[in-house]
Amino acid sequence: MHEPLDHVTGIQKRELLAHLAGECDPFRIMPIKKGPGTYECPNLIPSAFASRLVGCVCKPHAMHIEWMWVYMGWPRRCSCGYRF
Repeated sequence: MHEPLDHVTGIQKRELLAHLAGECDPFRIMPIKKGPGTYECPNLIPSAFASRLVGCVCKPHAMHIEWMWVYMGWPRRCSCGYRF
């Protein structure tokens, strides 16, 4: 039986190689833990592009996600008060 790494190609191979190297989130899709979220110290959102769609779970047990576009160099404030 061949190894799965011999059969997979493309993005699946990249993901599998990243997992084998110890990186569990190669595409940066896992939730980011909130920091202070103040004007002086906003939550920094990594992105490969100039903008990114961000979802803020305002309260720990909230059933609603507040979605907003965040642009590089433009601080954005959620309705709950957190800044990105």
